[in-house]
Order: sequence, then structure tokens, then C-alpha cells
Amino acid sequence: MRDFAYAMSLHQILDVWGDLVAAYHGVNGYGSDTAEIYAYRMLPDCPRRRLSPPGCGGLTDEAHKEAAQAAAQNLYGLLYAFREHYPDCRIYPAASRSENGRVLGRWLLRELLDHRTHVRILRTKPKDERA
Repeated sequence: MRDFAYAMSLHQILDVWGDLVAAYHGVNGYGSDTAEIYAYRMLPDCPRRRLSPPGCGGLTDEAHKEAAQAAAQNLYGLLYAFREHYPDCRIYPAASRSENGRVLGRWLLRELLDHRTHVRILRTKPKDERA
């Protein structure tokens, strides 16, 4: 399991994990196989780290960038752990509003997640069901 950039509470991890499991089973309330993960859910439960636009919540540009990077790193860590636990799936996080998602990879560590990310989870067929 990957370490998180900033410690998240067990409640936070389980809350997001539940959304991912629902997407894995195709029953997520947001979009069946897609979970909607807000960036603030990937940060420690600390009011200073709430992601609001620079200048709108007391965060400086640098603090906003740091929080957005931490959210991306924590999301990557959680998705990586999810993929290890559910190896029969492919995970497609969409780091920006303009994309449909890319296969989970280290590219996510370079992103700034300051709003929300749609995470699509597609189950692959077991070997005995493939044609």
C-alpha cells in the first residue's frame, strides 16, 4: 500500500473507499461505474487545508497549490491500494473537467486536484470468461 502525502483519518479513507467499491460494482449513486471524489475529501480534516480558490478562504497561492498536490498524491495512494485489492479492474481518474479519464498511473502525482475528480472503475473479465 502506498503512503499518503498527508495523514487522512480512517473515516475519510473508508468514506471514499465505499464510493470506489460502489463504482466497482456499477451502483455508485453519482454515475454507476463512476465515483465523484471531491479534492477536500483527500486531505486531512483540517480547516486550513480546505480547498478554496486562492484569496477566498485564507489560503495563499502557495498553500492552495500544496493542498491540491497533496490531494492528488492521496488520491493516487488510495486508488493504487484499491487496484491492489481489486486486481480485476482498470481505474480511470479524470484529473480535469476536459478529459474522460486516463488509466491510473504516476501522471496523477503531477496533477493539482483542487475541485473534483471523476474516477471510472471498469471490471475486467475473469480469464475463464474471456473469448
